[in-house]
Amino acid sequence: MNKISLDCRYDACPIPLLKAAQELKNIKIGEVVKIEIGHMCAAENIIEWAQKNKVEYRMNEDSETGDIEVYLKKTK
Repeated sequence: MNKISLDCRYDACPIPLLKAAQELKNIKIGEVVKIEIGHMCAAENIIEWAQKNKVEYRMNEDSETGDIEVYLKKTK
């Protein structure tokens, strides 16, 4: 399984979502895009988009640094 990583920690909304959506178009079913984000607003946008588009997702937040990782898995 291939995993693409995007470092969007310093990108303003909606750039992380736009980058993630573009990567999902370019990967195969079953592959994962990992998006590193520096603020919750961008993570919430990505999660809301994933729910609307029926994309599997998972989020991890580092309580010490505040960095957030969102994983999106292409399923269709």
